[in-house]
Amino acid sequence: PSAWALEEVQDAARLELLPEDLTEFYQQPITRLEYCRLTMQILRQKTGLTTEALVEQYALPGPRPVFSDCKDPEVLAAAATGAVFGPGDGTFRPQGLISRQDAAVMLLQAAAAVGAEVLPIDGLMYADADQISTYARLAIQWTSQVRDSVTGKPVMAGVGGGRFDPLGNYTREQTMLTALRLFRS
Repeated sequence: PSAWALEEVQDAARLELLPEDLTEFYQQPITRLEYCRLTMQILRQKTGLTTEALVEQYALPGPRPVFSDCKDPEVLAAAATGAVFGPGDGTFRPQGLISRQDAAVMLLQAAAAVGAEVLPIDGLMYADADQISTYARLAIQWTSQVRDSVTGKPVMAGVGGGRFDPLGNYTREQTMLTALRLFRS
């Protein structure tokens, strides 16, 4: 991992929050499939439930999501709980990349999926706030202000220079840090 991410990535590994095959190539963008696997690992560790029990306890009402391009059980479980979503055309695009603003939305959804209280929080304080899509504003506000109980750091912060970089790719190491912080929030 990058020097700025090393300590928290090591903490996440010690807590067994990281799927083993994601513990390399930290700076590369994370795929939607990899994100689901990491998210489900975090949810299992946070709740102490198996994947099946998570889906049984936290599934959204109605039929379970089905994707024409993905049958992976972790993706289907994450979608059933509302922790992730597809692009709305019946596909999931498992090898697709995730923008930082979509990551904020999915982090908020993962927290809500297991019963976290998600209240509106006012204010976007980023220099590039005008680039943030309307659908992601609440999630970015929430992830920027909810804090890791150990470090006091926000679940998801900007990239430096007062910017959030909403359209930038979400990397593996960013995912690991935000997942750890969400786990400890």
